[in-house]
Amino acid sequence: MGNAAGPYQAVVFELHEAGQSLTNVLVVESTFPIPPAYLHPLLGGVVLVGWCAIVWMILLSVIKERPTSR
Repeated sequence: MGNAAGPYQAVVFELHEAGQSLTNVLVVESTFPIPPAYLHPLLGGVVLVGWCAIVWMILLSVIKERPTSR
């Protein structure tokens, strides 16, 4: 199943308590000794706001260039 977490989930449950839920935090912690900065949630929000700002600027420039009335 491609990127399915099935095999990884079995290893995590074997190493940790069976009651602990599998989250992405466990995957990142076991993959990277120090998580990279691009995986921080705050950076995701900054990227989202940046993309929205770029789209908004393009929209405003298109509206200013083309008249809406005929």
